[in-house]
Amino acid sequence: MFLVVGIVNTLIGLFTVFLLMNVFGCSYWISTLVGIVVGGLVSFFLNRLVTFHSKAAIHKVFFSFILLICFCYICSFSSGELIASLIYSHIYYIGLDEKNLAVIVGSGIYTILNYLGQKYIIFPR
Repeated sequence: MFLVVGIVNTLIGLFTVFLLMNVFGCSYWISTLVGIVVGGLVSFFLNRLVTFHSKAAIHKVFFSFILLICFCYICSFSSGELIASLIYSHIYYIGLDEKNLAVIVGSGIYTILNYLGQKYIIFPR
């Protein structure tokens, strides 16, 4: 179920990021931050109710969830930017510009970190 919820919130978050970055010209960091907030809210409520069937009160887990999102965001999108930069320094062209590649790489890292954090820290059984 986490996979289905993850696909939904990832699509919503990535749509937001790419829209802000490529259509409205926002920076990488602003675009990814807004995308993570939007996708994160969807993720929180769907995972709480559908994936992990948590009975914990929202006010008891939401602050921890916000901290997890911040941690995952900083780690994953910093890494995504670094990895994309390394790829572009060794490969001339791969079909995406560097910032879009950084978003995709960062999203993959974010998904893994976020899943582990939600499963074992935020909504443990």
